[in-house]
Amino acid sequence: MTGVQAGTCWQADKRVGRCTSLLEMGISREACCAKGPQNTAWSDDEYDNDGRLFFQRTLNGGVPCSPCKASCSDVKCDRGEKCRRRNGVPRCVCAPKCRVRRVGRGPVCGNDGRTYRNYCKLLRRQCRKKSSLLMAYKGACQTSCKSVQCARKNEQCVLDQNRIPHCAPCLRRCSDRASSPICGVNGVTYKNRCQARRAACLNGSAIPIAYRGPCRRDGLTCSRLRCKQGQRCLLSPKTRTPRCVNCQLRCRRRGQRQAIKVCGSNYVNYRSWCHLMKDSCSHRPRHRRPPPRKSATRGRFEAGAGP
Repeated sequence: MTGVQAGTCWQADKRVGRCTSLLEMGISREACCAKGPQNTAWSDDEYDNDGRLFFQRTLNGGVPCSPCKASCSDVKCDRGEKCRRRNGVPRCVCAPKCRVRRVGRGPVCGNDGRTYRNYCKLLRRQCRKKSSLLMAYKGACQTSCKSVQCARKNEQCVLDQNRIPHCAPCLRRCSDRASSPICGVNGVTYKNRCQARRAACLNGSAIPIAYRGPCRRDGLTCSRLRCKQGQRCLLSPKTRTPRCVNCQLRCRRRGQRQAIKVCGSNYVNYRSWCHLMKDSCSHRPRHRRPPPRKSATRGRFEAGAGP
């Protein structure tokens, strides 16, 4: 009975015949090549000595290794990728079908809030990052719906609560049954959430929910308003009406997504609407005088006394 030789499994580097990225030791060539990606390589020596491996990496440019696959004939790549031989090793590289005729040339705005030089650039980033990146609309990313042209006929530009434009479908049928009425921050009672979303889409601006149930005109205060778990009652700086706000916020870090800076009634500039709301949730009620018109683009909500 012939034994199977054990060696080392590697990820093939750009340099032909040399490997530096170790995947697994004490493994046969068959097992290494069966479980690894298309750029896997194998060597018949085991580098269990750190000093020896460091010597090969530093002075020799890597460990002598042989790629598992020498051609693209049996390589399967993901959607939007094609197999190409790079330095003698088959690799799956991003090569998406751009369909420029359907989208057109010029910049596009992604749903990550970034402007891309063209649709192909967006698809390549989607492929490289393995993300759910999609085109939001044609043209550079905007801070309002004024210049946004939605790609689909049944879509309309809508500003979210962060004042960032999105293209959303408005042709949605809603039930007329008042099964779960809600009160919007605009003081309008909607029979259900579907009707509130439809009204926001047709209006072109988000309508946040103030609280569950029909809007009340009896001088409702935070002490009498019960919010869901994880929410807190805050007072609107303009209308002084209560509103249940989600205080378990996870604001995006700097550079992750397009954001519009806002100025609160405490004379502080916030990186986004999310950061303003998070700060409002963490403070106790305070009496504030109205800020100057030039600086206040958004009122800072005040915490109300309540459950």
